[in-house]
Parts: sequence; C-alpha cells; structure tokens
Amino acid sequence: MNRVFNIVLVFITVIIMVGCTNSQAEVAFTYEGSDVQKELFIPELIDMTDDQSTYEITVDQTEFAFFDGIVEDTKSYNGQGYLGKTLKLRNGSTFYPVITNNIDEITTVHWHGLEVNGENDGAAGVIAQVRPGETKTYELAVDQQAATIWYHPHAYGTTASQVYEGLAGLIIIEDDNSDDLKLPNEYGVNDIPLVLQAKLFDEEGRLSFRMDGHDEDLNFEDPKGESSETTEGFVILSNGYQNPYLEVSNELVRFRVLNGSNHGVMDLSMSDGSKVNVIATDGGFLETAQSKEKVEIVAGERFEFLVDLTEYKLGDYIEIIANNQIVLCLRITEERNNKADIPEEMNEIIPFEEYRNQPIDEVFVMANDLINGTPYEIGVMNYHFELGRVYHFEIINKSWENHSFHIHNSQFLVMEVNGEEVDYAEYGWKDTVYLRPKETMIIQVQFNHPGMFMLHCHILIHEEKGMMHHFMVR
Repeated sequence: MNRVFNIVLVFITVIIMVGCTNSQAEVAFTYEGSDVQKELFIPELIDMTDDQSTYEITVDQTEFAFFDGIVEDTKSYNGQGYLGKTLKLRNGSTFYPVITNNIDEITTVHWHGLEVNGENDGAAGVIAQVRPGETKTYELAVDQQAATIWYHPHAYGTTASQVYEGLAGLIIIEDDNSDDLKLPNEYGVNDIPLVLQAKLFDEEGRLSFRMDGHDEDLNFEDPKGESSETTEGFVILSNGYQNPYLEVSNELVRFRVLNGSNHGVMDLSMSDGSKVNVIATDGGFLETAQSKEKVEIVAGERFEFLVDLTEYKLGDYIEIIANNQIVLCLRITEERNNKADIPEEMNEIIPFEEYRNQPIDEVFVMANDLINGTPYEIGVMNYHFELGRVYHFEIINKSWENHSFHIHNSQFLVMEVNGEEVDYAEYGWKDTVYLRPKETMIIQVQFNHPGMFMLHCHILIHEEKGMMHHFMVR
C-alpha cells in the first residue's frame, strides 16, 4: 500500500514539475543554459526575540551558482553563498549583532526600516564603518510594531556593488498584536521570505555589472515608462534562483516580499489572475487586508500578502509573476484543508497629527542625480530636525527619470500625491516611496531617536552619484 502511495505521489510531482517548466517557457525570460528548476532557497531563521540576544554576522567573500555549473564570486553574510540569514526580533527587546568584516573593503550594516539612534543606524558615516578585519557591535533597541524590514551595506561608494553581489537579508519583527492575529507563521512552510532582485547576465550566464551603452558599472536606472521597462533585459531572481518552485499545502500562504534590487519596479500578480490580500507595507500591518490583482513594489520596499490556496487540489500549481517573468511556482503537494481566516481588523493607523494642509517644513527636489541641487558630502550636515516634532515634507521629482525616496529613522505616512489628498491608511506605514517624472508627494514624519541619519534615492546608482544627504535629529 505504501509503495502504491509513493508511486502516485511521484507521478503527481512529475506532473507538477512539467507544468511549471512548460509555463516558464511561455512567460519568463530564461537563460538558455538553465534547464533545471530549483527549489526555492529558504534562508535559515535566527530567533533573536529574547531580550539581550547577541549574534555574530560575518561579511564574507563567497561563491554561488545562480545557474548550474556556473560559479560566481559573491558576497554574503555568514558564509551563506548569497544573501543572509533571516533575523527574528521582538518589539521591546534589545539585540546585539556583532559584525565581523571578512572582505577586503569597508562595509557597514544598515538596518533598513528599523528606528534606532544614529550611532546604531549603520548608514554611510564614518561612525558606522567596519574596516577589513574589524568587528563592530550594534545595540538595536527594538521600539516599533511588527513589520518585515531588511539589512544591507551602506558604505559610501560600495553600497551598489556590495548589494548587487549578494549582501542583503530579511528581518522579522514580532509583537503582541502579530501574535494575536493568528496569521500564517510557520517560517518556510506557510510564511515565506521572498527576496526579489533584478540581475544582468551575459550570454554565458555570468553575472554582469554593466548595461550596453553605459561606461559605468552598475549604472542601472529606472527609465520613464512602465514598471516592466525598469527590468527589461534583467533576470528577476527569487532568493538567488530564477523561477524556483516551492511545495506548499492548499491553505493560506503568507509571503514577505522584498524588492532587494539595485533599481527597478516590479508588478506582482498571480498567473491565473486571482487576487492577493496585501496585509502589510514597509512599517507594519495595514488596517484591513487589501485585495489586489497587482502589487507594485519598488527597490527597497517590502510588502506582505496572503495567497489563498484552499480551493486548489493536490497536483495543482500556480505561479507568482513579476514584470512578465515567473518568479515562483507554487506546487500543491499536500492537502491540509485548513480554513482560510484573514483578520478583519489588523491595525489602527493614526497620523502623528491631523492633516489639514499644514505648511511644508522642508522641500526635497530630486533632479540631475542631486537633492536640492546639492551633491552628497560625507562630512556635511544638510538638515537639522527636532526630536519628537511632527514635520511635513514635500518631495518633488523634477527630472525625467524615476526616483525613490528613503528616510532613515522613521516610518512615515503619505498625505498628498500630485496635490490631491490621499488615504494614508491605504498606503500604510512607509520608509520608501517612488516618484515618477514630475510627480510630487507630501509625507508626514516624526523622528523619535536622536543622532545623524540619511535620506536618499534608493536607486543605488543615484545614491552613489550624490542623491543622498545627512540630517541630524536632536
């Protein structure tokens, strides 16, 4: 009887694999040398939720095969080969990561989305630098709601290359509210980390650092136009692999998605046209789940969404699509028949103060790879803000290129877009926003931790060309 069951299971698995492989040829850009669909790589989860936890994070020169038989030089955390472990933290606790730099250039570790003081932000200042062979200990007092954030290098002049070569990892913050919501939380089973990255490969399947027509390495920019144009010619990888598969049950599955690319916008959708339920943005849960056929995610952003697989049967499959490329094939290999419950209320999003066309406190004009016409200088303090005060910033994209805008040390709310008030609760808590040519945006922000921080475009080549400034909070 067991032998018959195993034969049937193998037969079903073969059917699923053929289905995924066939649809890949129909939809996704495929490197010709890659004919083996790999299982989605799930980075190890490191539970640091106990107060005063410590963990060594090494920055290593490693090797990784994006495609079979082609081994690349990469950088990764903890010798993983590509990317880093997923760190799990808890609101109200303090975490002491110890960074050891084993590569031959300066690095930092920036905790993107984490609200901590300037000394521990890990940005581009000298105080954050970890030189080759050195070790630095951060003190991260977690003081914010449950969210999915990430960590990556932020040393000036090497951020783009170090991220592109593999230095990035997810961080999960939990709190009492996230415990009570009873969302899918079996990491790697129905709670899936998904780091999407647009990479260039040459005809031999080698990682490429230069686009045709550009003399400068990593000069990846977002042209004016559709989201798909920003990644045209690039392969979108999922946790380091092209179009991997994941075996799942027919239940509610949660995805924590990061666009960890150097640049680019991705429109995410399901291959059968079904909707996903977006439950969280950069800084935490939305008030209620938003049902969407398409989710737009830009470089540096995170979204959490639920995919309801309860109506699918053993042997079915469905794919997640990003900019016309299949980025993950979900194979239904187990029937759990768990009831799909999406909480009706998840969060209460309250602005720092009521918004009624208040005066603008600071304007940030993005154009010509500069902010307010001023290039980045490592020793210059461009702005000073008061601790705890509520500010309204206007961001203006005056160029004919797309730009993003990321602020350290805050999760903010979007109040206006192109002169029209918007529902900030639909945007949710943000630390990164995207502005297309000639767009404007007003955000409401408050800084609750002192020190020196940064704001910049998160298209990394723009950052390194000078579209980045310092600010001080006191």
